[in-house]
Amino acid sequence: MNTDREIKRIAQEITPHYCYGTPYFLNTQTDRMRRDKKMPACLHIQTAEGSEVTSASPYWQTELRTRRVQVGFADTVKFDQDPEKSIETVERLLDMGRELIKRMNATNKWAQIDSFSYQVLYNTQDGNLIWVLLDFNATEMPQTC
Repeated sequence: MNTDREIKRIAQEITPHYCYGTPYFLNTQTDRMRRDKKMPACLHIQTAEGSEVTSASPYWQTELRTRRVQVGFADTVKFDQDPEKSIETVERLLDMGRELIKRMNATNKWAQIDSFSYQVLYNTQDGNLIWVLLDFNATEMPQTC
């Protein structure tokens, strides 16, 4: 299983607008997405770290792959937006992130994700964009053959 592809599939159930790549790539793509009014959007940073444990038993193979996931939801805001309105935007985007985790857990493809950390990035990606970026580990459930 590819965790990044599965996250994309789930994220597109929450919002059809999705972009995956390095922070630089996301920065260039959000310019286009804002212009084309494809917001809110899921912005998923390309996986750069993880770990893996394998077992070489002759009867079954267990592979535990854990990936650090950095994914979140972003939306445009007006320049010098009222901070109260920004708080509402943050909460809505955070709810989308919670929904992503809930749906990931419902698939049983990963060990239960019980917690995550997040950052709220204001005026990010060179524009009037709020991005709630979640950071968590996703451990794929063992595959037996």
